Amino acid sequence: MRRLLLRWLLMAGGLWAVIGVINLLFESPVKVTNPWAPFLAIIVLGLVNAFIRPLAKLLALPLNCLTFGIFGFVVNLVLFWLAFRMTPGWDIEWSLRTFLLLYLGMAVVSIIVNHIIRKDD
Repeated sequence: MRRLLLRWLLMAGGLWAVIGVINLLFESPVKVTNPWAPFLAIIVLGLVNAFIRPLAKLLALPLNCLTFGIFGFVVNLVLFWLAFRMTPGWDIEWSLRTFLLLYLGMAVVSIIVNHIIRKDD
């Protein structure tokens, strides 16, 4: 339980960092109107990945086979967008650039957090 809470806090902090970098690079495409929004977004993203992602991957399987797995990236990006759309407390410029940068930034954060918090096998 402690590991889950630590992962959640680190991912939310990473989301704050990614938003800060994106806002520095561009003219503030992401505005956080609620300070708890990143924490809630990580929970919603986890729920979307747990419940909606398997069905979306199954439905996208034919296109995924035709594109040699590249369409899986599109499915992940759409699920990421859906999670942020369902979470209140954001004022986001709805552009592909913004969500692509958020998605790639969170992928890097996820790799770092998973490296820091490893399961001891």
